[in-house]
Amino acid sequence: TASTGRKIDFIIIGLLLAAILFLVLDNYILDQSADIQTTTGAAAGSGYGSIGVLPFDNMSNDPDQEYFSDGIAEELLNALAKLKHLRVAARTSSFAFKGQNHSITEIGNKLNVDTMLEGSVRKSGTRLRITAQLIDVENGYHLWSETYDRELTDVFAIQDELTAAIVSALRVHLDVGEEAGAATAINNWEAYDAYLKGLHAIRQRTGDSVADAIAYFEKATDLEPDFAMALARQAQAVLLAVTYADAPRNEAWRTATALIDRALSKDPALAEAHTARGYMSLEDNDCEQALLSFDKALASNPGQVEALHWRGLCLKLLGRLREGLAAAQYAHRLDPLHASVFTSLADFETDYGMDADLNTDAAQENYPDRYVDYQFDAAFRQSGYAQIIALTRTYPDHFASPMHEAFAEFVLGENIDARLAELLQKNDLPAHDFYVFIHMLRGELEEAERYLGELSPDALKWGFSADSFLGLIYYQSGNYPGAVSALERSLAQPGGSGIVDPSIPLSRLNLAISLADALQRTGEKQAAERHLDWAYRYVTTLKNNGAREAYQVPEARLLVLRGEEEAAIEALEQAVLLHGDAVWLRMNDPVINRLAGNARMIALREQIGNHLDAERAKLGWPPLSQRAE
Repeated sequence: TASTGRKIDFIIIGLLLAAILFLVLDNYILDQSADIQTTTGAAAGSGYGSIGVLPFDNMSNDPDQEYFSDGIAEELLNALAKLKHLRVAARTSSFAFKGQNHSITEIGNKLNVDTMLEGSVRKSGTRLRITAQLIDVENGYHLWSETYDRELTDVFAIQDELTAAIVSALRVHLDVGEEAGAATAINNWEAYDAYLKGLHAIRQRTGDSVADAIAYFEKATDLEPDFAMALARQAQAVLLAVTYADAPRNEAWRTATALIDRALSKDPALAEAHTARGYMSLEDNDCEQALLSFDKALASNPGQVEALHWRGLCLKLLGRLREGLAAAQYAHRLDPLHASVFTSLADFETDYGMDADLNTDAAQENYPDRYVDYQFDAAFRQSGYAQIIALTRTYPDHFASPMHEAFAEFVLGENIDARLAELLQKNDLPAHDFYVFIHMLRGELEEAERYLGELSPDALKWGFSADSFLGLIYYQSGNYPGAVSALERSLAQPGGSGIVDPSIPLSRLNLAISLADALQRTGEKQAAERHLDWAYRYVTTLKNNGAREAYQVPEARLLVLRGEEEAAIEALEQAVLLHGDAVWLRMNDPVINRLAGNARMIALREQIGNHLDAERAKLGWPPLSQRAE
């Protein structure tokens, strides 16, 4: 009995202690944690799934060490991007806020992420201190922070331990799935330092900075031959030199190929190497091969924006528009402040009439030049020539405004010879291409051919080769053997994928149709059928993949060649109805000219004339029939 009584006493005492403890927890600790739960979103249970990484602050005394703090942040961002269940805002967008006075909440909302990682780097002698903190975007509360002190020469700590430790800490708060490995794994401090300097240089995108980047990456790979990431970045810099430093293309391709092969021999899954290889295939018009490379890159790093961006372009070139649109939309979601990604997404709307779900307000704020381009493209698609001229007055400093204004005036029937002369003095415009094209539209083919013959190959900036223009000039003039020769050369050449809108006369689709017609006229019917079969398949693919515009004019040309004139005119009527496409009907196209005597075609031309008069009236100009010559 005594023993039982003592046990009961202990139980009662324990219950009393538990009750007291519960009261303390309820009144003090649980109340506070409930407040935290309300204000921070309960980090561990909130299911955060996205993050932005800001450039780390350079806390060293030497401002020239900024490349190092930026590089550490970028390497960390790359490691996080490899996690399949975590959406990481891309570098272009995250680093756009460097040096700006925005709150974490403002930045996070612009990036459309729910957490942000910021930090600082201090180098002092041989010591390195890195501080990082994870912040809830909604309320600005810190979810986690840590400071790491390491020796500079211990590159394993910088690459492996630091990245793994931060990612491991993030896993407490973020549902990120499997572990992320370090973005770079080498043990040569000098090589790593050169690599970070190369990263800083390649981001500047000038001729001198690209040359500096090549030199830094070459130093890194000389010191550390197994440095796969530096090899891949060196390949990227070599390819960029073609655009930014006028480096010879063929030589750049050979050098980049060798560097990519070396990188992949060290790291077969390296996303940056596969992306560079895919870009080369895209530029060579080999989209099927490019897609294989981009898919390998994305399997390794789902957040590789360049791979997503170029993959979307490849799919668009192949006519797989819905897939391409999805890739472009995801790239834009990851990198909302990347101007080229916005333009690529906008093209689905302006080229094909698809719903791209564009955030035009963000574009207007963050890359106004690209937003103005979008406005011009949208106006052209609706044949809003008065609106185009109004835009050139609103944005007189936009680099392309003079050419847009000249083209609108040309379509409206004005003499633009003086404007052409002015444009030819502007080296930053594709004015030479424009001069040739305008004379082709006018039917002044001898002048177009003469001028084209005087140009150097690098003078053409539209993305089409001289053979593309020459082939159409011969085709329009009735020199069909010459057209066959030039157009076959054009279609066989790499590059030239800059303009993919199939309604453009010099697009690959329309060049193939023109070549097929020229081949038929020279008796090479079997070769003609091959090109026609490809063109039919391509148009069908566009129609089946969501295109609402752009394909109707080439479809009409194909129908004419098939002998289905009424169906061809119906397609042209749709083209005019949907986007007022007047350019083709101004062009001396041997295929469309076969419809000249058709009553519906005559009515269609009259409808276009009425539209142009209405546009002229908006500008206070007289009708075409009354204008002064």
